[in-house]
Amino acid sequence: GKSVPVLCLEGSVQLLHTVVGRFPGRTEAFLSSVNSALQESASTAEKVHFFLKFFQRMTTAFLNGSTRGDWGTRDIQSIVGLIGLLANELDTESQELDQVYEWTHSQCKEQNVDDSQLTKALVSLLLTLTSRHKGSVKIIRKLSQDIHYHLGDIDEDIELECRTHFAIVNPRTASSSVLGLVYAQTETVLNDAEWLIGRLKSESTSNPVEELFEGMQSSTIGTQMEEHCSSLCERLMNFVVAFHELVQTAIPSGPSSEGLLKAVTKLYTVLANLVKYYLSIYPQLCCVIPNLRKLVTCTELFLPLLEF
Repeated sequence: GKSVPVLCLEGSVQLLHTVVGRFPGRTEAFLSSVNSALQESASTAEKVHFFLKFFQRMTTAFLNGSTRGDWGTRDIQSIVGLIGLLANELDTESQELDQVYEWTHSQCKEQNVDDSQLTKALVSLLLTLTSRHKGSVKIIRKLSQDIHYHLGDIDEDIELECRTHFAIVNPRTASSSVLGLVYAQTETVLNDAEWLIGRLKSESTSNPVEELFEGMQSSTIGTQMEEHCSSLCERLMNFVVAFHELVQTAIPSGPSSEGLLKAVTKLYTVLANLVKYYLSIYPQLCCVIPNLRKLVTCTELFLPLLEF
């Protein structure tokens, strides 16, 4: 049977999942009742962070090998999921969330994990926290570079330079765990970009640009519209770089390669919609947005895509 520590851990994790997941308004009172050492004057963030640091220490100890005999990978996987759940209770701009992000990034960067499910839990937590912290596009680019290195190039004669960023991405986990998460996060970000373009199109159609910025000088109008496009272009450029890596990767045939084709198709659909939107507002702007020029001329992806 299971040891007493494992049973206690499973019960605690399940209890916290239930309270935090179904009764978020009672989280603070519950955490205070669990640990009477917490001062009543402590803020909700401080109480949540206290437990977060406790679970972080347990996870780090397991990954370092010092508690492998006490816990299994499934136990730590549950703890990582709980860390993500508790992190949702923290404000986006808080120092506590910054600490959780830095810890998660450090574990993914330094720990070489062989278990695919635990890898998936840690990388998923990293992507979730990064999207709240600073945007996940650059992380996707780095993960794509790591996947390319570990799975190899479609041209077997090419020897890739070792420029990995995360030790958690290795030959065993690159395809089985990380690649699927990259696809899922890509779809989420591209859906957001597609929604933003659709909203901008709708606003410019129902209200001419001059009406949307009524009372502003033409130079100010151009600046406002340029900011929208420029920010979106910058994010999409990182995707172009990421897919430049993935389309040259020796990805196994089957669901993985089908997922890549679906993601690339989605990317080019968004790029086409962005260019169409820009052309529709060009008469009001009378200028070329620098980031859009860079995005359109970023042709590194084109030739490998044709080969793919």
